[in-house]
Amino acid sequence: MDHYRKLLISATNELLKRKLISPPESLNGITDQNESNSGHVFLNIFDEPSVVIWDDHGNQELRISVWWKYRDSNAILHTKQSFRGTLPKSKPAQYRRLLGVAVTGWLVRNNGFYLQGKGRKGLIDIYTRSLDRDDLSRLPDVEPIGYKSEA
Repeated sequence: MDHYRKLLISATNELLKRKLISPPESLNGITDQNESNSGHVFLNIFDEPSVVIWDDHGNQELRISVWWKYRDSNAILHTKQSFRGTLPKSKPAQYRRLLGVAVTGWLVRNNGFYLQGKGRKGLIDIYTRSLDRDDLSRLPDVEPIGYKSEA
């Protein structure tokens, strides 16, 4: 399984467990009243501080971004993040000071329930700090909760 996809699966599982997003069977073609159309949450993914950002893109698709090994940008760069985009609000040269890995994918919920693409295909805005390549490659497989990891 692709290492970046493992981060997305782990993040999506957490969003579902925390009921921050809804599975398709509870949607009936509309957004669940308890679900937020967009947001972010700080949590640990594979025992590392992370930020997961989600945004409803219509047609029951959610864009999900993971910033793994995230460090507070306000403390480091004196810049407050909006947590609305797929990458930090700073110059790319500063990313290495803020996070280890970033990846974005789409969770489809209208004609199935799956993460779009296969392997690395379908994933965008990938960033990997060179120091974290080995840690990323050693991530264990993770099982998606009620959805497919690829399609």
